[in-house]
Parts: sequence; structure tokens; C-alpha cells
Amino acid sequence: MIKGNWSSSKRNAIELLNAALGTRYRSKPYDMNNPDDVAHMVTYISGEFMDLCHYSTEIDSMLEYLDESIETYYPAEWISADLAVSDIKTDIPMAKAYLQLRRAGKTMNKALVEAAARCKEAWSLFLGNPAYGKKALEITGLEEIPVLDQDTLKKIDIIDLAIEIDWPYVVHDSARQLGRSLINAATAAGGR
Repeated sequence: MIKGNWSSSKRNAIELLNAALGTRYRSKPYDMNNPDDVAHMVTYISGEFMDLCHYSTEIDSMLEYLDESIETYYPAEWISADLAVSDIKTDIPMAKAYLQLRRAGKTMNKALVEAAARCKEAWSLFLGNPAYGKKALEITGLEEIPVLDQDTLKKIDIIDLAIEIDWPYVVHDSARQLGRSLINAATAAGGR
């Protein structure tokens, strides 16, 4: 489920970075029996997912703008070139930028889908286990978390849900907002 590269060389590199910069990056695997570890995992997976969701929508917006610019400034090339085909030949720098950005967008979308699956799985585990209840309250800032049906949680389109959230660019705020939105969506869908 939740992967991490915890090889000894990676752990040593992270520990050296922490010592040099005074940071506290995680350098060991999560203990799924420890509520603090699970809460940390859910928080960081949520932050990563929210970041990727934001970046993906930004790339999509840039592609739309570039497409309109190419249509405006190079209409002959725009109408004759299929910019959806990534291997077309063009001498127009703006069209080249569009094609490169499309490639980056495809890679970003793949990363987003993978992060969404990890995030949904982590929240389902977290919200579905009463042992993590106190930590779930801390992360979401809610006073109470209803018992949620796991099947309902699994049916929620977490990407669509995240797109509606104003991107906070702060890991803990991302987790709080995403957790609240998931709980609200599951409750609204009758998963209580």
C-alpha cells in the first residue's frame, strides 16, 4: 500500500540532510500499529496528493492558454497541425512548448492518479479504524467523526473532490481540508 524507499543508503542520505539542514524528514518506515505514524503518513500522503492535483490543473490551464495563443498567432499551423499528436514536426517555438508541456502533463496526470489511489487507501484505513479516532480528530480539526461506510469512501472521486478545495500549499492544511471534504462527501452520499 504505502511505499517508501527505506534502503539504508536512502535512510543515511535523509539523516545527513536532516543533520545538515536541521530538518526532520522521515527516514524510517511507518509502523501501522502506531497511531502517530499512521497520522503522519496520512498527512503527508494528503499533502503530496493535493500538490499534484494543483500542479496538474495548472498544466491543464497552461495548455488551454497556449492552444488559444497558437490559434491566434499561428492560425494556419493551428488548423493544419494536430497538436494532440506528440510527434508532429514544427518550427514554431510556442507549438514546441505546447508539445513538451503536454508530455509533462501526461506524466503529471499519471503521478496524480497513483497518488490519489494511495491517498484514498490511506484515508480509508485511517477513518475505518477506531484506534486512530483521536488522531483523525486532530488532523481534521473536527469535534466528531462519524462512522463511515468503507464502500462509500471507496466510491468517492477523490480527484474531483480535491479540485474543489482551495490549494493551501501547507501539508497539514491540505490534510485537514481533504479529510473534512472526504468525510462530508461520504456522509452526504449516505455512507454514515
